[in-house]
Amino acid sequence: MNIVRLVQKNKTISACLTVCILAVVLCGCGFFRADKAARDLGRKTLKGPVLSEKDYQELLAGTESRYGSGHPEVAVVLNGFARFHYERGNYEQARELYDRALSIDMQTMGPEHTVVARDLANLAGTVFALGEYPEAKSLYEHALANYEKNGGVGHAVRKATLLNNLAEVLHALGDYDGAETLYVRALNSSEQVHGPNHPETATVLSNVARFYKVVGNYAAARRMYDRALSITGKAYGPDHPETATVLNNRAGLYYAVNEFLEAEKLYKRALSIDEAEYGANHWLVAVRLNNLGEVRFAQGDYGQARVLYERALVIAQETRLPELLWRVQFNLAFVLNRQGNRQAAVFFGKAAVNTIQQLRFEIRSLERHFQSSFMKTKMHVYRFLADVLIDLGRFPEAQQVLRMQKEEEYFDFLRRTAAHSDVRSTMAGYSEAEHSWVQRYRTLYEKIAGLAGKSRLLEAILPQDRTAQEVKRYRQLEKELKVARKTARRYLDEHIEEFDSADGKQLAQASPESRDTQPQWQRTLRDLGHGAVIIHYVLTDEKLRILLTTADRQLCRDVTVSARDLKRKIVDYRTVLQDPRSTHLQKAAELYRIVLGPIAGDLKQAGAETLMLSLDGPLRYLPVAALHDGERYVVERYQLAVYTAAAGMRDMAAPGTQWRVGGFGLSKAVREFDPLPHVPQELEGIIRRDREDPDGVLPGVIYLDELFSEGSLKEVLAASFPAVHIAGHFKLNPGTHRQSYLVLGDGSRLPLSRLMGGGYDFGGVELMALSACNTAVGGAEANGSEIECFGTLSQDLGAEGVMATLLPVADQSTGILMQDFYRLHSEQPGRTKAEALRLAQMNLINGRFDYSERQPAMRGMQIERIEEQAGMESTGTDPAKPYAHPFFWSPFILMGNWL
Repeated sequence: MNIVRLVQKNKTISACLTVCILAVVLCGCGFFRADKAARDLGRKTLKGPVLSEKDYQELLAGTESRYGSGHPEVAVVLNGFARFHYERGNYEQARELYDRALSIDMQTMGPEHTVVARDLANLAGTVFALGEYPEAKSLYEHALANYEKNGGVGHAVRKATLLNNLAEVLHALGDYDGAETLYVRALNSSEQVHGPNHPETATVLSNVARFYKVVGNYAAARRMYDRALSITGKAYGPDHPETATVLNNRAGLYYAVNEFLEAEKLYKRALSIDEAEYGANHWLVAVRLNNLGEVRFAQGDYGQARVLYERALVIAQETRLPELLWRVQFNLAFVLNRQGNRQAAVFFGKAAVNTIQQLRFEIRSLERHFQSSFMKTKMHVYRFLADVLIDLGRFPEAQQVLRMQKEEEYFDFLRRTAAHSDVRSTMAGYSEAEHSWVQRYRTLYEKIAGLAGKSRLLEAILPQDRTAQEVKRYRQLEKELKVARKTARRYLDEHIEEFDSADGKQLAQASPESRDTQPQWQRTLRDLGHGAVIIHYVLTDEKLRILLTTADRQLCRDVTVSARDLKRKIVDYRTVLQDPRSTHLQKAAELYRIVLGPIAGDLKQAGAETLMLSLDGPLRYLPVAALHDGERYVVERYQLAVYTAAAGMRDMAAPGTQWRVGGFGLSKAVREFDPLPHVPQELEGIIRRDREDPDGVLPGVIYLDELFSEGSLKEVLAASFPAVHIAGHFKLNPGTHRQSYLVLGDGSRLPLSRLMGGGYDFGGVELMALSACNTAVGGAEANGSEIECFGTLSQDLGAEGVMATLLPVADQSTGILMQDFYRLHSEQPGRTKAEALRLAQMNLINGRFDYSERQPAMRGMQIERIEEQAGMESTGTDPAKPYAHPFFWSPFILMGNWL
């Protein structure tokens, strides 16, 4: 019976509230779904709710009139009204009502009351649907803490569902470890509270199974899906929406293990159930269509996959659910690319990237590891878009997309404050031709969304309760919606075909955001001189793309090599380089053929002398200087510098004529770090303390061991020394700037996070040199991003150029190389830092230096010696060239301003 009619029969608001409370509980505001009746009342159906919108409006007005707007009874009605909107996808309206209910209950009952926990959970579910994961996570955590504190059997029921819901949030964020822990707790709790064969347990089983499918534990996923499907089939029947959800998830497992026919069969069953239950334009229908499209794509039926994706896209645009939208946009882009319509693939790829960027901005308040894990599951979209743009020769746009990715790595590493620009709000730019389509696209879907919203509001009124005007308006809206949706589908097809037949040159006209990128780079390269070129590397699953920019042109070369194989080759070569007795030239030549060989002729034609390298993934760990072309090392042909995309080419001014050096060193053993006995000689060989000092190359000051402190470092920076040289231990860990640190003279740690906010101003420092161990390399779990992040951070702090190391370095040879570097840089005005480093490295290769006893003591961490293996011949070290092996000279890299 309609509740309003029940109220009219009883003539009291109290009776209304009694039944309303029952309805709210049964409908499961956030989590209260105790039995089949509750699920039937709480279904996401548009067919006939217990209360209509008009009923709720009248009920709310009457309750506020009797009790006042801040009474708890009003909060009960608000919760029911919010749930009403939630089930129809009106999330913003639901959020507003849930917010009002929460505010009332907080004021009247206090923050620790379980009713407040209910309100928090209700609101959490709504903001989660809106893609606002940080707020959803926080709300669920507060609700869960409330129930854990209060205890009780009834609260245990709610805890089980809250654990599941919070696990869903962590799963969406890509925090798989945290999600698994909560899923297991949720399942155990549900089995204890409800029993192993209850529908609530089936819901958790399905979610846990979906999680195990994502992480690749297919056997566990299969067991749980089968249990869930058995429970829902018995509880609801074969054609219930709950059964459809499990069918859909079970189909996903078949898809994951390449059983496509079985997957298609179950997806079609789920689609049929949901269309009958919700209508043809519900967001769940879009999910099923997208899933079916993926199955058809996997079977090679690209035409049918595209049809399904297009249907899903119209619905996804209408419902405006970002998580669904970016997936459909990306899938459509992917299939269009496979069909050869790359211009349209770019358009929808940009749309997918921009939808993800909006989500990234929404989660900006979350802890760093949540933001990082969230993006790891979506970076393939950025790489796909960049890859297609490169194929089309739209290099500036590709570089813009890649820069968005690298800027995010830097943001992630720094966990920057509001004072820094938030790159997560950056959007992929559209060309002028694309922009006209964007405008038409938005106008069309905004119209559909507006009509759909109005229609849902009228649809919520029971047919018998609608006025004649409302009936007429509803019919008119449905007609307009039908036409608009049909127009959208037709426009989408026409849109795609227009892209396919459009002038590629017109489409490739760069967006305003990237239009000046290529000419600006080429002007900068001409201004820099020294034969400077930029080489961008993009590593995909199956090939390495090398994008070369010279002062006159831009081109791309491809190398067929998988990301896995290239990483293995780099790791193998790094291992060989850490043994000065090893035979390394074969591996050096193999990597040269991959990394520089494809553009060797182009570099020669361009007259390249200085290679500015923008590296990707494991390439960031490769000492490029030590690659060998069969005749010479790369460093014997080119001077090298690492180009950090997040920092760009700022501060590329020519250096001053004369350097003073602020020198810092640690020679004693501290904590877990070994002594560095040659550090004093290194600093003395570089720095001349006064005119009577015969050894130093440049004037300056030295702070050794206990004198090396935060205070002395700040003192040197305040005195504006052009060069700051630190010989000691630096630990660069993957993760954030808080986990990486410089070891001071007393053994204490100076983390990068304190360098950022502790009054350290490197402005005016033309070179910050860290001749320590692995200053630019993190641990085994690193992906290479910390190298660029460290270089960019140093430039952010004010240092124009940075010298660091990619591998452990030998103590004495490092001192020789460093003294030679400063001498070479100072003896010839205008000589660049990159050229001075190159010449110093070549002097070690050719034995052109003065040295005393050769001593292979390791600087920094002691590395495990690589024993000679069977078949490995000795390098036969030339006594006249004791440091010719790249072990001694190849770890050093320059980042930033190399002039």
